[in-house]
Amino acid sequence: MSDNTKHSAKMRSFWLRLPTMYGHDWIEMGEVSYGKFYSYGGLTMLRNFLVIVEKDSKLLKKVEIKDDDNILYNPEEFLDFLTNLEVVDNG
Repeated sequence: MSDNTKHSAKMRSFWLRLPTMYGHDWIEMGEVSYGKFYSYGGLTMLRNFLVIVEKDSKLLKKVEIKDDDNILYNPEEFLDFLTNLEVVDNG
């Protein structure tokens, strides 16, 4: 079983912080439960931000995503993680 598979089986939440956000607050992106990722609008926010990144790629390095265990993911790692899950957009 790969590390990503082990992580996907665990129920947990994911949090997002974008460099354009004021303050240092994290927003909940969604949660993993029973092999599904339930998005609370965080994926839409990330997708909208990636449109901005197309014009200024330096911003991509400043995107922060973490889970409840404070494991950090870059956007590519997070999207790779989602490939093993059904995504349900609740946002």
